[in-house]
Amino acid sequence: MTLMTKKNLIEDALLPAVEAGELAGAATLVWRNGSVREIATVGRRDLVSGAPVERNTIFRIASLTKPVTTVAALHAARRGAFRSRRAHHGVRT
Repeated sequence: MTLMTKKNLIEDALLPAVEAGELAGAATLVWRNGSVREIATVGRRDLVSGAPVERNTIFRIASLTKPVTTVAALHAARRGAFRSRRAHHGVRT
């Protein structure tokens, strides 16, 4: 029986997308309580040469501002940082 680690779970979640050609490769890092807890890499950083994704692989990421800002706003909202002066019908708080 093979024991599953968090790294294997992350790789197992990403591998189907790599195998289906939806994702060339990915690198993940889980940071918790001030330190690195898990690192996983899957796929290829260069499809022509077949070079694998490694921990130090550099990815070109476009337009990351909106998702990062959204996550920050959701965390702030959860902490009650925003107050609305208008009633929002159909919105659960």
